[in-house]
Amino acid sequence: MQQTPPNPNAPNTSGISNSINSVGDVVKKLSKIVDDAYDGWQQRTVELEDQYSQFTATISGTFGQTQSAIKGLREEIAIATPGVVGLGGNFRDVAAIQESIAESLQTNVITLGETVTDLYAAGKAVGVSSAGVGEMVKSFQDVGIQTGNIKDNIQTTVNLARQVGVNTGAVFKLVSNNLDSINKYGFENGVAGLAKMAAQAAGLRIDMNSVFNFAEKVFDPEGAIDTVAAFQRMGVAAGDLADPFRLMYLASEDTEELQNQVVKMTQKFTYFDEKTKEFKVFPNAKRDLREIEKATGIAYNDLIKMSEGTQKLNLISKDLKIAGVDEETKQFVANVAQYNKQKGGFTVKIGRDEKLVTEINSKDIDELKESQKPVTLEDLAKSQLTEAQYSTAVQEQIRDRLAAPVAGSRAPQDLREVLRGALASGQATSERAVGNTRGGIAGIDQLYEKTGKGLTDLISGKGGLEDVANVFKTAGMDMGEGLKNITKAFNNFDTEASKPYISSGNKIAEAASAAVTGLSSLADKAKSFLSGTDVTKKPTIETGNITQNNQKIEFNPLEHKGTIDIKVTTPNGTTQSLTDSQISEIFKNENFRKELARIISESKMNGNYGLVPNKI
Repeated sequence: MQQTPPNPNAPNTSGISNSINSVGDVVKKLSKIVDDAYDGWQQRTVELEDQYSQFTATISGTFGQTQSAIKGLREEIAIATPGVVGLGGNFRDVAAIQESIAESLQTNVITLGETVTDLYAAGKAVGVSSAGVGEMVKSFQDVGIQTGNIKDNIQTTVNLARQVGVNTGAVFKLVSNNLDSINKYGFENGVAGLAKMAAQAAGLRIDMNSVFNFAEKVFDPEGAIDTVAAFQRMGVAAGDLADPFRLMYLASEDTEELQNQVVKMTQKFTYFDEKTKEFKVFPNAKRDLREIEKATGIAYNDLIKMSEGTQKLNLISKDLKIAGVDEETKQFVANVAQYNKQKGGFTVKIGRDEKLVTEINSKDIDELKESQKPVTLEDLAKSQLTEAQYSTAVQEQIRDRLAAPVAGSRAPQDLREVLRGALASGQATSERAVGNTRGGIAGIDQLYEKTGKGLTDLISGKGGLEDVANVFKTAGMDMGEGLKNITKAFNNFDTEASKPYISSGNKIAEAASAAVTGLSSLADKAKSFLSGTDVTKKPTIETGNITQNNQKIEFNPLEHKGTIDIKVTTPNGTTQSLTDSQISEIFKNENFRKELARIISESKMNGNYGLVPNKI
């Protein structure tokens, strides 16, 4: 049968198929990300726990505190880790932010984990490194803005900057550099007012400090009156600046509007030359601009830039052919518009199209407003990542959300505290056991002078270990006793020496304490059992005539071969014979073995097995 030819007018579905395949690829990629994250979380837990411990040790030096005193730090860095990693950072960023804040504020402050994540996002959005976050926090704290509120103020700054089309990093830099002016002068809504002033200054590319200097000059009545008189002599249309009382108010309570009034005053001094397509200064305005520079202290070139910026805004406003455009959108268009020689006018990039301002329609305005909408600092931080970087960030965040809670929990911290306490206990006891090092050196040097025989000669083989020990003993340092005491130090946990290193509520330490108490009680019971003081009246190993030959006892690393005599009497004084199995059970008793090992060890240290007691 002949096959029906395909319909030439059938719709092309290749694009749809490709889209479906692309979606499938994305799903597969996400699935692999999750799988990889899950596979690596256990190893990551170990890595993070080690990093947390190392950082805690480092920061304890900065704080001048013990690690147990800053135990809350581990929890906060664990909380911050997944959030920072998800924004493209890593644990080094978390550590840098915590440390830089503490150093900048000069206090032993532990910043909340959520705040660390917020500050990282804020810093990345405005171009501040993790190491620089501390200085940023200090600048805000110096004007009374607490650390937890900094993100909101930066978010406001970013929103205002984006609203008028100026660089967020540039605006924030101006805000950060002039935060101390908030309490010195006056701004509507605090940081928001300063940010608005900074956005205008950034768009005009002027120095904000010159405006603050002008505010300082007219802050008091004498300066305000002199400035107004100068404006009147020039015949300048100064608006609110022509009233000394209004001028003083703006300087002290609304510095943002003071800058705005100065900008308005300069608008008549320049024009746009349609022939050369350039902004120019009117010939007769140059002298007035110089006089204004003297009266205000604002640089001549800054006054010209103010004037040119105002003229450009006026041109853009005239070119927009649609009604109802708000001032922020007009300012946005004016700030991003560039003169296009080929098109013969100012143009703006809208989507992929470059349009003359005169061609902008309502739909374009809506698109421009959409681009001006507030965006979270987190989204701005993520937008700086490539697709590959973002994929890695997502994978590592999933992994760290699993690993960080374990690494930041009490369990590993408690374990490290107990270990540190045990080491400190051993160290303290060993120092007491061996004695004073300076005194020991002096004693050995004195002995060397008297005998002419150096310790190195003894160690090199010309003398035995006993000679070496005698040298120490003559110097006031009993080597044998010292080593024995050190061994005891590590076998017996000195709770007093360890207390400064173990925080309250340490569950492992509490359990260990309970265990030690329990073992002590058990040892007492065993001792009573073997000594015959127990009510069960079991026999005590004291006297008798039971002999076992060629026995081998191993208490690693101690070992004894030879004849062992065991003499047994009951509490009432009668002799009792033990069978081989009974003797075997005695030697299997763990407390008996430990006690025997201790006795043999001490006797071996003294070099005389004859000192082994005949009673256990």
